[in-house]
Amino acid sequence: MAIFNATGIPGLAAKYTGLVTADGWSVSQSANWAGQPQATSVIFYNGIEQKANAEEIGALLNIGSFVDTAELAIPLAVVLGPGA
Repeated sequence: MAIFNATGIPGLAAKYTGLVTADGWSVSQSANWAGQPQATSVIFYNGIEQKANAEEIGALLNIGSFVDTAELAIPLAVVLGPGA
């Protein structure tokens, strides 16, 4: 899983990485988001087999927006948007 900060708030991805790893998840990347601007936080997941994981992470982080896409080439990506 990767966690990306799309807010411009320094250290936000690291903060959320700590929350996720404390819950037993593995995070391979924590960085600033270089993709399209996001209107809200979103979890991108790659394929139906990752949907339950995306929903579990969403419940942990209070994120309710999900997008199934193979475009990022990773199983799960949390993109922290405004309000995170």
